[in-house]
Amino acid sequence: MRQPILSLFHKLFFWFVGISTATVFLFGYIHTIDSRGNIESDIRIQAISSLSMAIAYFGQSYLIPIQGTETLLAGTSKLDDMLRASGDMADLLKPDIERQFMKFAGIHPGIFLSIRFFDKDGMEMVSASQNMRLKNKHNLNRSPARDIFYQKAEDVFKRLKTEGKKDLLFTEPFAYQNGRQTLIAGVVKQDPDTGGFHGAFLMHVDLTGYLEYLSNTMVFGKKFLLSASHDGQSIMVHDSGLHDPSSRVGNDESIVITDHVLLGARGTPLLDVTVKIPSDAFFKLIQDDLGPLVMAGSISLILITIVSLFVSRLLTRPIVALRKAMADVGNGKLDVFIAVESRDEIGQLAGEFNKMIRHIHYQNKIMEKSGQGR
Repeated sequence: MRQPILSLFHKLFFWFVGISTATVFLFGYIHTIDSRGNIESDIRIQAISSLSMAIAYFGQSYLIPIQGTETLLAGTSKLDDMLRASGDMADLLKPDIERQFMKFAGIHPGIFLSIRFFDKDGMEMVSASQNMRLKNKHNLNRSPARDIFYQKAEDVFKRLKTEGKKDLLFTEPFAYQNGRQTLIAGVVKQDPDTGGFHGAFLMHVDLTGYLEYLSNTMVFGKKFLLSASHDGQSIMVHDSGLHDPSSRVGNDESIVITDHVLLGARGTPLLDVTVKIPSDAFFKLIQDDLGPLVMAGSISLILITIVSLFVSRLLTRPIVALRKAMADVGNGKLDVFIAVESRDEIGQLAGEFNKMIRHIHYQNKIMEKSGQGR
């Protein structure tokens, strides 16, 4: 008799393992899709939250101090006295005003590189930093060509003088000494008598602290690729190193969230702050999330294999015993008996087999008696 290619035991075993494995992989696939959606949603929520905190930080650490200093400068009565005076009297009043400017700059350490006043003709009248008076003064109409500060200051001064607005005006961020990013915020100084343009206060603002804050912005517990730009021009790019430039995982699937830093009473955009989670870093987060699932799935497959082996043997053992008994009967052995271990169809078949053997024994005895009677 030809042996089957696969025994019933192997068929049952492979069937159990196949169905169970397919179930595990289907569950894993569904969980992966669900996990990806949840992680992407969480990343977006955290990125938006982090950017909102960054915007709020700028307002608290920069916008409020700038507006507060603007108010203090507008209330400097001695400056009005100096502008009305002339000659030696104006020079006598200047040191007191410079000390006031130094005090204003010192209220918010690290924010103001300098505070300056230019009269209506563009002449630098008062200049001070947090710690000292600035002696070198220039006329904006004849400012040093290579000094980026005076170039930007001239631009703000002309806009203030031309537009005559009371609102805060500012330059785009620009690199100053040692490459630090700064900006100039300016406000009109009105003539106390006529209300006309009488000059401009210019505050040189250091953005280093804010850019450092941005570079430490966390999303999902990690410092992702973050950048700040103005009108499309990059101001700062911080790469956490989590992005692999050689990765070819769909770059179009990167998650990009952008918000705006606003300055001035009208909320003019100053910076576009962007958090970018590259696709490879995004998929790494998914892999980290699926790690426990993969481990659980592997353990489940091992257990499924063991259980399938046990169940397959349990189901095929009485069938194998029945096949062996039938083979023995075919070979003339009638002293066989199969233990009935269950009441299912296999147990009933074993019972019928035992009944058949008893019937054969009974028929054999009748035939023996008939032969002896003759």
